[in-house]
Amino acid sequence: PDIEHGTVHVNLASKPRFVITFAFILAFNCLGSGILWLCYACLNKRCHGLSFKATIFFIDQLADLLYTIFPFYIILADDYNQGANFWVLLAQLNTTSALAFIS
Repeated sequence: PDIEHGTVHVNLASKPRFVITFAFILAFNCLGSGILWLCYACLNKRCHGLSFKATIFFIDQLADLLYTIFPFYIILADDYNQGANFWVLLAQLNTTSALAFIS
């Protein structure tokens, strides 16, 4: 912890911008799905059927895409990897099994 003018500053993460980005993705997924389900419960006459299914599918698939892209964003946006080749950065993704890599 850094002590500055009598206050203690503790970094909870070494790269807080990545934590904030992941929190944004989680919030998008939770709020988007939650608001849509709330509309389905309260406004059943307007939010039902195919339009509801298409919208919930879109929100879910967009959140899944963001979850998938997030590790690549971390590698590409990290200050340590400035100027490195994309293939070198891709090789830095560690996986312990072939199934984890495919998923």
